[in-house]
Amino acid sequence: MDADDNRSLLLPLSSSKQSLKSSVSKTSSSASSLIPINTLIDQILVSLRQEWISECDQLCQLLQRPHLLALMQVVDCVARRIFDVEIFANPEAILDNTNKSSNWKIIENLENYDTAKLETFLDVTTSKSMKLKTPTATTTLVYSTPRKKLQPCQKIIQVIKSDEPLGVTVRFDEQTGDIILARILVGGAAYRSGLVQVGDLILEVNGIPLRGRSHLDVINILQHESMKTIITLKIVAMNRLSFPDPNQALKSHLVKACFDYRPEKDPLIPCPSIGLAFDKGSILNVLNKEDTNWWQASKQIESSSKSRMEIFQIAGLIPSKRLQERRIVAIRDIKSQLDRERYIHILGGLLPLPFRKNKWCAQKIKKMMYDISDCIRYDREEICTYEPVAQYYPRSGYCRPIVLVGPSGVGCSLLISLLCQQNHNRYREPLAHTSRYKRFQENDSIDYYFVSEDWMEHEIQAGNFVCYSKYRGNYYGIHRDTIKQIVDAGAVCVFKMDAQFLRLIHTAEFKPYIIFIQPPYDLDRLIETRIRNHYCHSDSVSSQYNQRKSRQRLAYEMHLMIYESHKLQILYGHKFDTVLINDDLKETFDRLLETVRMVEMKPTWIPITWIQQNKSLCRI
Repeated sequence: MDADDNRSLLLPLSSSKQSLKSSVSKTSSSASSLIPINTLIDQILVSLRQEWISECDQLCQLLQRPHLLALMQVVDCVARRIFDVEIFANPEAILDNTNKSSNWKIIENLENYDTAKLETFLDVTTSKSMKLKTPTATTTLVYSTPRKKLQPCQKIIQVIKSDEPLGVTVRFDEQTGDIILARILVGGAAYRSGLVQVGDLILEVNGIPLRGRSHLDVINILQHESMKTIITLKIVAMNRLSFPDPNQALKSHLVKACFDYRPEKDPLIPCPSIGLAFDKGSILNVLNKEDTNWWQASKQIESSSKSRMEIFQIAGLIPSKRLQERRIVAIRDIKSQLDRERYIHILGGLLPLPFRKNKWCAQKIKKMMYDISDCIRYDREEICTYEPVAQYYPRSGYCRPIVLVGPSGVGCSLLISLLCQQNHNRYREPLAHTSRYKRFQENDSIDYYFVSEDWMEHEIQAGNFVCYSKYRGNYYGIHRDTIKQIVDAGAVCVFKMDAQFLRLIHTAEFKPYIIFIQPPYDLDRLIETRIRNHYCHSDSVSSQYNQRKSRQRLAYEMHLMIYESHKLQILYGHKFDTVLINDDLKETFDRLLETVRMVEMKPTWIPITWIQQNKSLCRI
């Protein structure tokens, strides 16, 4: 019978247990007739009856058998998590009271009754799917107890585990003194058992009652008992009317962290001991996002025994995207130097370097640090906290372009020259375009691509230059077609660019691998290595000039380089795939060569939007 045709609600009057069971079965059968599996079977039968082969007749007979129909209906109910029969706290008390006519009502023609008055008269205890809402509701079993509601059921559970933590957190109800289960960590022993839910009350732990004890006593008891291999809990199941999907927390997704995080320095985290520390660029597997402020995640760590990535640890707490974005916006408005230093460990923000002021450079450093143009540039940049990523596997005949980014003077050009000298046929630097006139002994397509100023301005406006600059009235830039020619030839395109143009190259079209070259933050070490490298790779004239340059002047330039490195990491660090510290030139080149070969041979992480864009282009 269809739900719209059923206008009466019949409740049993018999006091026997058999009559109650039969009424429940009728209710279940009535609810099962509404599930979509029946409609699907009817459509299949109509299609099969139009055929004239014997196999179709046999299939029609099988689909009409009651046992097979019941089996498919049960499977469909379990798959859809449809449970119309409520499990009461004390079923025997209900069966004993069935002979009392005051507890069972006959309600006929439900559309003539006021639902609000009916719910006021009866203390209705139903599941979510059985709640009275409209007069057109389906047949529903209603049981009422006069002036008394059923109490939540208590149960005793036992969790057997190893020496790992239980994987739960609790909170105290100040009004009632109850110990409430606040959080269940994905991957922990409590989560794997499936016996507890968030919101349950914990009454006893291994026979030790918790109610009435102080907060410190409860914490000590829980910490001591949770380290045992067998834990017996006496709980009150408070949220059993809703049936959560156990696979909901397993719908994880991978993200790339765009900031550094240390839970022990976070004043807002509810439990620092379960926080997950990570660095900028770490790959995190987000497992649970039910809490709007705190997600549960684990690090995606490459196993030494297998080539794929595995999760082998209990999830920890990380700030959600919403919470971290609010923090970043808030810190931009902080004016106090002490507040900035307090938040620096959490946000990885811009902290003024401990420059040693002197008569020669103190005033210049002060002006550079508080330049208003830098603040405007900082505010324009996007707030990036977590970036969804996916693995990209190398393709034969295609190599991702390698882009080097770093502060001025850090050595990007020198590293590219050494890399191209290593294997000129494999590693190539794209030739730049320029609008200036060709000088004596310069050749077109060898030194530069010499073009007109009008053509170059038109291409810049069209967005065909991935990076460009204007020097002494002439344009210089790298055209996207030049990069495509190198990539299509099967070579590795290696070039450096200003970080402010990364948005033009950081697209699904090129899929670049961006390497940030960072100077060492030890000032004495930085000065020593720069002088030594300059002697090794410069002529005698420049070496004599370096000898005349004062160490104080060089120290000031190195200060600027370190400051610029800090600023680039804050503004564009979420786009960097690898950071190399250029301490020793030979060691840095070896690490660069190893990184480039890794990109050619092993899977790497790219934004998931790049893969989605490629799929949409393939469909078109």
